[in-house]
Amino acid sequence: NNELSSIPHNLSNEMVNDFFISVIELFNKDIPESSINKLLLSLAKSISSQQYLEKFAENDYAKDLPYSKNQFHEQILDLLYIIVSYAPKAMNINVATQFRKLIRTNPRKCLTLLAFFGKQFETIHDPWPMLDLLFRDAEYFRSSECCEDYISLLSYLCQSFEDFRESRQQHCWYSICAALNSTHTSTLIAAYSALCSLYEYNPSVIPSLTFPSTQVSMHLGMQSIRKYAI
Repeated sequence: NNELSSIPHNLSNEMVNDFFISVIELFNKDIPESSINKLLLSLAKSISSQQYLEKFAENDYAKDLPYSKNQFHEQILDLLYIIVSYAPKAMNINVATQFRKLIRTNPRKCLTLLAFFGKQFETIHDPWPMLDLLFRDAEYFRSSECCEDYISLLSYLCQSFEDFRESRQQHCWYSICAALNSTHTSTLIAAYSALCSLYEYNPSVIPSLTFPSTQVSMHLGMQSIRKYAI
């Protein structure tokens, strides 16, 4: 434990790879939760150094964190925040596959991380494995307290990045339409506003997409929603 607490000061370029390998091996052993907590903290300290973070990213170590243990998801998300902020290329398909486990336990924090990732859309070679989780796991975002933020993120990505809009506008449309099943007035208002925005971004495409007419008809009869549904 004393050795762990002194990291990253005791690390060197020659040692850091061995350190990462040793930590990952320990994740797969039967050790106390307190020890795993300290290992995750030590990893976070080490990758706070850009040179060590680059090595962590290059070797795809982010996929080997203890994702299957729900009690460590908060710490893993804190660690991934460092990676998304300073080495987003490390968030590849291998990490995205594991990241889905975090969405199921903490959709709000995962959405925040995906928002930071999405803002770097144009600088990432292949952002799709991560960003497509917005659609693959949409039910977790729409059914949680972060639904309105989810809708706003989809709208923002379509507005800000032409490549995203051209590739995923239809996905965004149908995912936001699904939010019209909500019973929360504020969510419904956010959804209708976002759908109007999507139409404005690309008026030649949206008319060809289907629309949930049943929900809209119902909302036209609700005074608080009517003006947004028209």
